[in-house]
This record gives sequence, structure tokens and C-alpha cells, in this order.
Amino acid sequence: MEPIQRFLGLVARELGAEDARFELGGQDPEDSRHIYCTVQQGFRLVAVFRSPMEHREPLTRRLEMLASAFVGERGALELKRPQVVSPSARELGDALAALVDRTTAVRAVVIDHRSPVIWGSSNPTHARMDVDAFSRLSDAASAASSVEIDLAHVLDAGGPEETLWAEVPAELAHSLKRQIVQLLEEAPERDVVQWSREIACAHAIARVRRTEKERAQSVRQEVISNAQVHCFVRAFANIYRLILAFEGSFSQLNAEGAVIQAMPLIERLVTSLPPRDPGPKGGRMLNLRPVSD
Repeated sequence: MEPIQRFLGLVARELGAEDARFELGGQDPEDSRHIYCTVQQGFRLVAVFRSPMEHREPLTRRLEMLASAFVGERGALELKRPQVVSPSARELGDALAALVDRTTAVRAVVIDHRSPVIWGSSNPTHARMDVDAFSRLSDAASAASSVEIDLAHVLDAGGPEETLWAEVPAELAHSLKRQIVQLLEEAPERDVVQWSREIACAHAIARVRRTEKERAQSVRQEVISNAQVHCFVRAFANIYRLILAFEGSFSQLNAEGAVIQAMPLIERLVTSLPPRDPGPKGGRMLNLRPVSD
């Protein structure tokens, strides 16, 4: 269950309300069955009761206390305004998906050399993940592999079974369990094949970042293929990196030829994208339902 749903369920229970929701835009509620308070980014937290409320002030204060405790700078939930996907972003996703189809890659992504932003991806579900999330996935997969645990299967199962950790050192088991919970919140609804591909992509992104840091310079073009990481990297427009991630060895000639053909379109689409705010660390993108009539 998403954090936003758990919080709204808590609000309804604490206030004895019929329903609770977040609203963005429109007029403030005038219905006497509704109480509300304003939270961050222009959102309203609204509690809906079955019948009109005579003593509204105590309930409104309680609602404000809940909002202050759980939402915003001091709380665990970070609300974001819905993102409007630009035509260029959709076209970029299509171009990257076509590049994957022309090679044996499992993922194609565009990052830049400093920020955590994923500028484009062949997989539309990457909207909830950034470079930092992929780095955590890579670290968790490497740690799990070190004790012969297949992280893709664990994530596909929705979490670890206790019997799996019997021979894993306690500190490592605790760390992995915590990371698995976080990854499942960031990237739900994936099967074992999709998780395996995400891990391949994560290893590629993490390796590119680490290589650039070690060299203290930008990777222009590189083929990386070893026991864990298989990727083709191409830099463009000074700051961007196109990464093709593979699950095994691949043909450099085939990858390079496909990239050369695709680069003019990909570069044009990336450089036409509007600026992106990476957002605060630890924030979550939450799906909000629209205001009801």
C-alpha cells in the first residue's frame, strides 16, 4: 500500500470521517460535511463526513496537527505537483525504446554527469526512479549476490522470507531488508524479468558514475563488459550520457552502429526538454486523484 493511502486511512480513522483525500486546485470546499487545511505546494487535505459537522474547530485543529506531523518538511510524505509529460519527453522515450529494439540491450537511459535526474528511458515506469535509486539498487544487488541471494527473485516475491537469511550476517541482513522495502516503494509492480533488467541498468548507471568520478573527467564513449556490468556509454551535448545496458556480452559494432544512427534524434529531443528539478532527497512521487465534482 502506498504511503499516501496509509496516511489518508489514518486521517479518516483519527477523525471518524467517511473519507479523506488530497486536492489540488479548484475552490475551497464549502460543503458543511467537509473540513480541510492547506498543506505544502498548494494542496488541501480534506476530511469528508457522512453528515454536516456542528463542532468543526476541534476537528480542524486535529486535521492540521496530523498534516503537520506527516506532510511536508517535518513529515515523511513529500507531495509533488503532477508532472505534465512534454511531447519531447514522450518522443525521447519512444526513440530510446526503438534503440533497445535494434540492439540486444534491455534498457536505454539518458542521465547527466552530475544530477540524479533520469532525462529519458526506454522504460516508462522509470518515472519514479532517479540515479540515486538506481545506485541503491546496484549496491543492494551486489550485496545480495555476495551471499548468493538473487535480489530479483526476492523483489519479485515482494520481500524476503525469514528462512532466506538464516546464514546471512545479521548486520548485512538488516541492511538488505531495509533496502528491499525502500526499493519496493520506489518501483512496485515489477516481475522477476523486469527486476533483472532493472538491476542490469542499475549496475551500468552506477559503473558510469563511479568511472567518471575515479577519472575526474567525463566518459566520452566506452564499452564495459565484465562479470557484473555490461553497457555501452556515449556522451553528447557536453553533460549528457546515453547508456545502453545489457544482461550479458554484446556486440560493440552493433551497439555503436545503432547509436550513431539514433544520436541526432536523441540529442535534439534531450536538448529540447524543459529544465527538471531533481527534488529533495527522500521525496516520493505520489499519484493524487483529482477533485471530485
